[in-house]
Amino acid sequence: MTDNARQRCQEQCADGEDCACDEVEVFDVGNFHFNLIGAYLKSGGEKIEAKPCHATFDCAEIPEPPEPRAAP
Repeated sequence: MTDNARQRCQEQCADGEDCACDEVEVFDVGNFHFNLIGAYLKSGGEKIEAKPCHATFDCAEIPEPPEPRAAP
């Protein structure tokens, strides 16, 4: 959803203007559901708790992504 909002910003931005479209932030329902389901599965299917940080990937319990793997 963030990518779509940034694209719309670019399309609506007048030529030659800096509309700061790369900085546009929206509530990303896809990220929210992805992290909500992950937290539910992590609890063993016992607890579901919707938190705003599920949309922004900044919940304390969300681990950092691993380093990219080297190609074989």
